[in-house]
Amino acid sequence: MENIKKLREKTGAGILDCKSALEKTGGDMDKATEILRKKGFQVAEKKAARVTSEGRVGAYIDPQGKVGVLLELDCETDFVARNQVMEELSRDLSLHIATTNPLAIDQEDTSEGGKGVPKEKFLMNQPFIKDRTHSVRDIVTSSIAKLGENIKVKRFARFETTQGRIASYIHFNSKIGVLLELANSQIEDEGMEQLLKDLCMQVAATNPLVVSREALPPDVLEKQKELFRSAASGKPPQIVEKIIQGKMESFYKENCLLEQPFIKDDTQSVKDIFSKGVAKVGKDLRIKRFARFEIGR
Repeated sequence: MENIKKLREKTGAGILDCKSALEKTGGDMDKATEILRKKGFQVAEKKAARVTSEGRVGAYIDPQGKVGVLLELDCETDFVARNQVMEELSRDLSLHIATTNPLAIDQEDTSEGGKGVPKEKFLMNQPFIKDRTHSVRDIVTSSIAKLGENIKVKRFARFETTQGRIASYIHFNSKIGVLLELANSQIEDEGMEQLLKDLCMQVAATNPLVVSREALPPDVLEKQKELFRSAASGKPPQIVEKIIQGKMESFYKENCLLEQPFIKDDTQSVKDIFSKGVAKVGKDLRIKRFARFEIGR
């Protein structure tokens, strides 16, 4: 019974599965672990086609705020998404990505299937940092066997900076997460921490496309103008242009972070709030980039 308990703690397999594996191997813990690992792969293969419409978003920021990761981990049900195993897996994988900086999740996620790229550059092939005898794929597979649901690493974002600060925000239900980089920030005070938190919460709540209007791709701008032009067809040309101009300003306010009304005080824009925060610390700061993940989007 003591060995069954140890094997169960090590693998997460059920009591009967652990008992059977130990009986087959004459009590050899390593061989029993290998049997259960192979069984986990078989379970994972059977579940691989099942839809993963639920999940959780996790994040990791290193103690200096120089490396940050945002990760979406998908599963089949909300019940499993809130399970401790999923929570720990999300946290461990975020730390792993921060440490190893993989190129992509798997070879199939790159052009030409990652041809010519060492397999160790892909997350699922990498030795897991907490147990280098197993790959990340093994760890995910083991979690599938433990939880009885298909689990997929959906996507990740990794930011690294030398002269800036990286912050994250995870909504209370772990369904929305944000990673944000502030450039040229060497400030360590409560005001800066609050500013970073407010910016992350703004992105989580409003889902902007870009930091500023200058960052909008020309094809996106043309597409919007064409839509507004079509809606105003039949009106005099000078009126059409004024309508387009007005609607584009509304488009900027909705989709450009700095131009959005601030969620804590909609009489001010995010740019106003950010400028005041910058003036307070007396440094040259700018919002460089952000990533926002939402389960199901």
